[in-house]
Amino acid sequence: MKLLAILPTVLLVLSTARAQQDSDPASVGVLPDQRQPADVRAQERNPFSKEESKVIAATPEDDKESEENRIRRSLMKLAVVGRTHDVATGSWKVMLGGLILEKGRNVPPVLKGQTEVLRVAEITDHSVELVWLDKSGEPDARRLAIPIDLAPHVHSALAGPAESEAPAPNEPQVITNQ
Repeated sequence: MKLLAILPTVLLVLSTARAQQDSDPASVGVLPDQRQPADVRAQERNPFSKEESKVIAATPEDDKESEENRIRRSLMKLAVVGRTHDVATGSWKVMLGGLILEKGRNVPPVLKGQTEVLRVAEITDHSVELVWLDKSGEPDARRLAIPIDLAPHVHSALAGPAESEAPAPNEPQVITNQ
């Protein structure tokens, strides 16, 4: 019985001691004003920064190749949005994005500070063929063919009657290229 009377007292004393320990700032650890600054040399790795990749000096040929690839990517992202036939000269003009391309003319630069020069070699019903020019202005062996597809395409079809239901004869039908 005495044990039952003493037990709550012991628990009260232990919880009070624990509360005093938790309220003591020293139990938290190092406080901001107790920190010591550390000098980090430039050669040491900073564990809190992103890993910086090593910069490798590129040769002029690597720059030329990377610029060619960037030009190819930029031109292939553009869509052929129009084509017209000049009856007087018999030549075709194609609108590639915002660029107007005509056979025998140079392609306007697509990159800032572009050093490579391209010329429109041929325009057919199905493609525009571009050729790189060397420093003397003569066509190089490198070529790029951009397909021309001006056919209408349905990009999204709205929900309609179930497939089991036959459409009425005068109802418009959605046909997709899938």
